Amino acid sequence: MEEEAHEVNSAPLEELLRHFQQQQQLGAVERADAGLEKAELDAQIGELESRLDAQQKLNTHLFRRVEMLEEVLQQEKHKHVQGVESMHTPRKCKTLGVSMEDLRQRLLEHKVFASTRIALKSAEGSPLGGSRNA
Repeated sequence: MEEEAHEVNSAPLEELLRHFQQQQQLGAVERADAGLEKAELDAQIGELESRLDAQQKLNTHLFRRVEMLEEVLQQEKHKHVQGVESMHTPRKCKTLGVSMEDLRQRLLEHKVFASTRIALKSAEGSPLGGSRNA
């Protein structure tokens, strides 16, 4: 009788033991999955950080280049304005009907475009302009 009671009492204990073993295995699998997911996310974070670093370096390089080009543009504009001021002829431009001083003033106020240079050369009697007969 004791053996029967022992077997009857051991059945729920064995079932409980199997349940705890299954839970332990599931917990180990979940920890392994979480570790793998963490490793994948760490790798993705590393890749994104390297991309961000590369973009920041590229932006810095481009910003420096733009600053350099703006400085060169300002120097060239200054040279061009000095060249126009050195001509200092008070005659009127036949094609535009404005004085050279007005053109110089407009150059100082606005950006210099190719059409402005052509107008100035034509006012000076340059072969590039329209007043070849002057």
